[in-house]
Amino acid sequence: MRFILSTSSVDKPTVITFWAQLGAMGAEVLLDEWSPDAGGKITRATKDDVDRYDVLLLAWSTYAFESLWASSEYRAAVERFFESPNRKVILLRLDDANVPTLFDEAKRVDFRDVGEPATLGLRPLPGPKKRILPISRAIKRFLEEGGLGVDDFPGYGTTRGCPRCGAGPDQIEGWHDPFRMYQGVTCNTCDWNDGVEVILA
Repeated sequence: MRFILSTSSVDKPTVITFWAQLGAMGAEVLLDEWSPDAGGKITRATKDDVDRYDVLLLAWSTYAFESLWASSEYRAAVERFFESPNRKVILLRLDDANVPTLFDEAKRVDFRDVGEPATLGLRPLPGPKKRILPISRAIKRFLEEGGLGVDDFPGYGTTRGCPRCGAGPDQIEGWHDPFRMYQGVTCNTCDWNDGVEVILA
């Protein structure tokens, strides 16, 4: 799954840990940074990006509402994503800013009280040598409220189903040994299995 995380330069420090951890968990995440003071965008998500990416994550704050939403280019970029079939828009609420009616149908994830950084658990990073990643409240909240059909399993990470046979999330189960030294996930359809040794520093 590919994400565009659109944020103002003012809100970037609030969401940068979330952005880095989402990428470390294996997602492709383009950081789309806006700064009206700089005359527009610092990094640019183009029209072609809308065709490549599945989900727009919009960091929403008082600054975004009062400054960015006044930009016709910014509104057009967001509206273009709404018009694209089979793509999602998720609003990451950073404070109590007003939300335009355009977002009435968008999924919302409440980041107003998550704080950073906060370690809530351990997840393996992808790769041949699995390393352990502390996850933040923001990541946990996103997985719980994002409505993406993604399950999170200690010892494996996130999955929408079996990567081998394509079975849905109802066929995926987490497992651990009695001492919780090894944790992972298995598919009840094809017996695919993966996990990691959990080593706490």
